[in-house]
Amino acid sequence: MKKAIKTVLLTIAAFIMASSGIRAETPTHLNGFKVKFTCAACHSGHGKRGTPMLREDVPDLCYECHGPSGYAYFNTSNEVYYEFLKRYRHPVEETGRYHRQTEILPERERLVERHVSCLDCHNPHVSTPSEPNAGVPGESLNRIRQKPAENINDICFKCHSDNLNRPPSSLDVKEEFDTLNPSYHPVLGVSRGRSVSVLPELKGKTIGCTDCHTPHGSDYEDMLRYNYNRSDGPETAFSYALCYQCHKRDNILGDRGFSQHRRHIVFENASCRACHIAHGSSENARLIGFDPAIVTPNSQGMLLYERIGGESRCFLRCHDTDHRGDKIQ
Repeated sequence: MKKAIKTVLLTIAAFIMASSGIRAETPTHLNGFKVKFTCAACHSGHGKRGTPMLREDVPDLCYECHGPSGYAYFNTSNEVYYEFLKRYRHPVEETGRYHRQTEILPERERLVERHVSCLDCHNPHVSTPSEPNAGVPGESLNRIRQKPAENINDICFKCHSDNLNRPPSSLDVKEEFDTLNPSYHPVLGVSRGRSVSVLPELKGKTIGCTDCHTPHGSDYEDMLRYNYNRSDGPETAFSYALCYQCHKRDNILGDRGFSQHRRHIVFENASCRACHIAHGSSENARLIGFDPAIVTPNSQGMLLYERIGGESRCFLRCHDTDHRGDKIQ
């Protein structure tokens, strides 16, 4: 009986792979050399019709292999479990129970519970070490059927784009990355700008959400991979480690591209966040977007940045200085 169940499950998995257009590389969870019981490691074989008949709920089931109490013969890493113990993380343990096999994302109902589950980002029947997100659907374009995710960004957009149930504090990041915006980080397309601070090997290329954010958990706010100080303070390589992964520190502090960078960052102790936003700007070039906690209207009541030709002007008050159209390069 057990052999028959295993045969059926393997057949189903093979069909899923074929219909998804996935290459023939053996998926990790179906590899008997890595997962001793293959299908039976996760599925009980008996249960309610129309359900995956898992032995435990996710993520507890996942932690059986990807946690400190995992089975040694499964040859897995405990890193995932410990990532979810960090201060900033995806709340899989608190909200994973709201995941449904038939759900369509982004959500089109305001009252639907927001959630994140391991199964939103991973397809255990298809994933491999080199492609852990293989076979995962991306965002729904027609509200009926979801297209296969082409990259990690498509998976992130399922929950971080135009979801009707997203909280007011959460923005549509796909809208922020829109290539029609005056400026944006190159996620949906290469940047139209030519910042001299960007490392030469990155120019003309795109980046992914996980270049800046960790998918599981992080010690840094917003699940960033590296430290990024949002408030004023001394400039160090650690203070803006996130930015310096792609922007050469020497070029920024050497005022290449903007003549006032060193003054602002080093002498005024201003954070990058005082003047720049991370994803994209629908209003300004150079990712200009002021932090209202630091930058306020000037004595004329203006809070504005404008760039005409090769000249930029600021109308604002920042660090006790009143800017009324000062020209900057």
